[in-house]
Amino acid sequence: MPKTTKTTKTTKTTKTTKAKKGGKKRKPSKYNLFMKKQLPIYKKAHPSATHQQAFKMVAKSWVKK
Repeated sequence: MPKTTKTTKTTKTTKTTKAKKGGKKRKPSKYNLFMKKQLPIYKKAHPSATHQQAFKMVAKSWVKK
């Protein structure tokens, strides 16, 4: 008996960063501020790197920090 292929549909749920109605928006964490500052610097120094590669390298430098 031949095997049948099952296809399953996966969906990603995303969290929104918008503040709840009537609530205040949280201030960015130290990690968020670090990434926001360092990511453009890394991308400028390594223009051929993809965003994913750049993000990984900058995140690794956060761990070393």
